Amino acid sequence: MAGRKSKSAYYPALAMLVLVVAIIGFSKTFFAPLFAGTFAASAIIWVHASLMFSWVVLFMAQAMLIRTGNFKWHQRMGAIGASLVVLIIPFTIATGASVLPRDLANMGEAGYSAFLPVIIEAFLFGGLVSTAIWLRKRPDYHKRLMLLATLSALGPAWFRFRHFFPQVENPVVVFAFWLAIVPMFAAAILDAWQSRRVHPVFLYVLPGIIVVYIIEVWGSSHPWFVSAAKFMAALLGHDDTPS
Repeated sequence: MAGRKSKSAYYPALAMLVLVVAIIGFSKTFFAPLFAGTFAASAIIWVHASLMFSWVVLFMAQAMLIRTGNFKWHQRMGAIGASLVVLIIPFTIATGASVLPRDLANMGEAGYSAFLPVIIEAFLFGGLVSTAIWLRKRPDYHKRLMLLATLSALGPAWFRFRHFFPQVENPVVVFAFWLAIVPMFAAAILDAWQSRRVHPVFLYVLPGIIVVYIIEVWGSSHPWFVSAAKFMAALLGHDDTPS
């Protein structure tokens, strides 16, 4: 049992990193205004924020349960995680749709380039978690897929680090891409060092996530990307055009 605990020790550390990044990333746009009584948002955004932070807390709790050997409680809490995912995907998409008119007003047609990644990453997160649940009887796959799913959901938090470093040029590349993928590569390297091999999840799934990020960052200004975003917006009932 001690060896099993030691082997998974870095999962609680990564879970703590996720929590810290989420809190710092949203500190200026959510937590500080919230505590100051100046934060105002639609009900959809409140629900989305609650669901995502619930996931972060649950991920940390699950990592600690495994670390301390409480495997039965870990399995029981898994049902909560499955329920959260079922809600997170539609509410993430609904949140993206709710802020689209604001982005179009502020950014013009470029607002569509910010909208489509919300859809993509909602399904990316849902796909990773669903696969992890499907492979729950294979713990080596399950825990690594859950880790990558949670790290992939940190993109919006990382991107908000730009508020602390406004002098950084091209914050999308620096914060939403490089900072977002560094923890994933760090997890893969540490995992390979501990396991003495590169696990298939990191060998095959992680490159796929990176490809998705590359498409979102460097393909977002391409006409096909904007057209796809408009198509998705139309499916969701959005037919406004920027003035």
